[in-house]
Amino acid sequence: MRTGAWRKIEGVVLYRVVELEFSFRHALECLRGGKPVRIEGYPPLYVSKADYAKLWPESPHAMLEKGYAIKAELRVKPLLFGGLSRAEVVSTEILHVEPCVSK
Repeated sequence: MRTGAWRKIEGVVLYRVVELEFSFRHALECLRGGKPVRIEGYPPLYVSKADYAKLWPESPHAMLEKGYAIKAELRVKPLLFGGLSRAEVVSTEILHVEPCVSK
């Protein structure tokens, strides 16, 4: 259940090649078609497959070779018992910096 007003989250997308998170939320979101996304300074967020394609246009290693990263503006609502709702991508911007890629 969502409560409160929409919140804006803005930051550079962090690319984690291997996602090793085992939580109930992660399992539930993956079953519902959600994909995990990490934004600098925020806990893991989940987005739809269509929004995920906007944030991961190609592999992070190809992005590293080409020298660009994605800055995104997302909107979320706080959930009743803590955490944030599934995020919606409002806008994206290409930055000419090396992306942060981790394994």
